Amino acid sequence: MVDGPELEDGKYPFIAERLPLSDLAWIEVPATLEALLRDQAHANGIRLIRGQAVELRCVTPQYGDAIFMIYRPHDVDRLHMLALKVFQKGRA
Repeated sequence: MVDGPELEDGKYPFIAERLPLSDLAWIEVPATLEALLRDQAHANGIRLIRGQAVELRCVTPQYGDAIFMIYRPHDVDRLHMLALKVFQKGRA
């Protein structure tokens, strides 16, 4: 399980939807998607500051328009994102 910042109860972005926080979990971003997210953050002038969650809009010809909640932890260099709980590893 991946820990992320505490978020208030509400709806958060996952691709083209806003879903209840209860349906989402923090996961480590897959390496191929991480490169895209970092490129999009740079192109949009968004700084990925350690310890802060940020909404990141990605617009690419391959994937279209998507919004993700991204988090850069203090202790690792890999990005994390809110995703559907089914994508979370290590759940019993």
